[in-house]
Amino acid sequence: MFDTTGIKTTAAFEHFKDRIPKKDAEAVTRLKEAGAIVLGKMNMHELAQGTTSVTSFFGAVHNPWNLDYVAGGSSGGSAAAVAAGLCFATLDTDAIGSCRLPAACCGVTGFKATYGLISNKGSSGRRAG
Repeated sequence: MFDTTGIKTTAAFEHFKDRIPKKDAEAVTRLKEAGAIVLGKMNMHELAQGTTSVTSFFGAVHNPWNLDYVAGGSSGGSAAAVAAGLCFATLDTDAIGSCRLPAACCGVTGFKATYGLISNKGSSGRRAG
């Protein structure tokens, strides 16, 4: 969802499959300025508009504890990656539970930040301007 300079940012949407932003999202810029290193991008429910992460141009996200279970959505790939030990944390917006629901499904912690604390500028195809 968050634009990353020179790295495909697709929101798991077919029409964004080759989209490569020229500018980082505001939240990504702030994380990099604080010393964070971008390890990669996660799969998710298409356009962050679902609760399963099954609907995605890149295929369904599977729960790492049981491949027959959903990872939750919309940020299922993020929760699955943390649960599988691929990374320590990910960045999610959690507008209506899209971080906490997959975290619960995958057995990790999801945190909803105070409204407005994490900027959405440059996420989900919005201009980072």
